[in-house]
Amino acid sequence: MVEMITEQVVGKAYAYADEFDFGLNLILDGLERDLASVTQNQ
Repeated sequence: MVEMITEQVVGKAYAYADEFDFGLNLILDGLERDLASVTQNQ
């Protein structure tokens, strides 16, 4: 039943690895930007 619901909500073409990579890059870019602003203010 979980598989059926997952396929209906997410679809069969959903790639967890791609979504993880996108999310990780988003987080790392934000951290890099925050670090750059902290080092510029010192």
